[in-house]
Amino acid sequence: MADAGEIWKVDGAEKAVTSVDGEQPGTQQSHEENTSNLNIGHMDPEHRRRVEKTLKRKLDARCGLFVLIYIMNYLDRNNIASARLKGLQDDLNLNDTEYATCLSILYVGYILMQVPSNMFINRIERPSLYIACAMILWGLISTLSGCATNFAGMVTIRFFLGFVEAAFLPGALMILSKWYTRRELTERNAILFCGNLISNAFSALVGAGVLSNMQGVLGHAAWRWLFWST
Repeated sequence: MADAGEIWKVDGAEKAVTSVDGEQPGTQQSHEENTSNLNIGHMDPEHRRRVEKTLKRKLDARCGLFVLIYIMNYLDRNNIASARLKGLQDDLNLNDTEYATCLSILYVGYILMQVPSNMFINRIERPSLYIACAMILWGLISTLSGCATNFAGMVTIRFFLGFVEAAFLPGALMILSKWYTRRELTERNAILFCGNLISNAFSALVGAGVLSNMQGVLGHAAWRWLFWST
């Protein structure tokens, strides 16, 4: 029977390990982990497929939340186009150039933050907490859009909205790539990007409902309620 040192050599590890009979007390936990890894490597193929199928089902259930987050992400971005129809540009005294600047400045912050965000998310232990915090922040910033009173306020809010939203999509793609194989990842990425299409399909309906029923409620314009409620 091969000792533990020989087993490590077969698996390609460089670190020498004492035999099972002569192991030191401090190596017990390490040996148990090695035994677990060896059991996985020698698992019956049929049983392995069942385990992998169960694991993928659990992963899909958790990572499916990314689609919902992506829908809400695009709802926040598209609100300004709907708000223009109900007086945003007139209330803030924006000309066409200033309005276009408010639209495009979001992507300036988005581009600036993408790479640093992925570098940071790759170093932390709980990326899920990082993305959750980013969600809370971009929700708060998007809500502040309804409080803007001039061009400077709106363009500043839109810049930081893009800055914070940049954490989500690249981070989500990176997290998926760590859990799925290349073949599995293609389908999951396609499902994730469906969130964009779903958001575009329903954002106009949500905007129409708010803008047509909330005008003048509590003394505020309907376009402000659109940012406060979605």
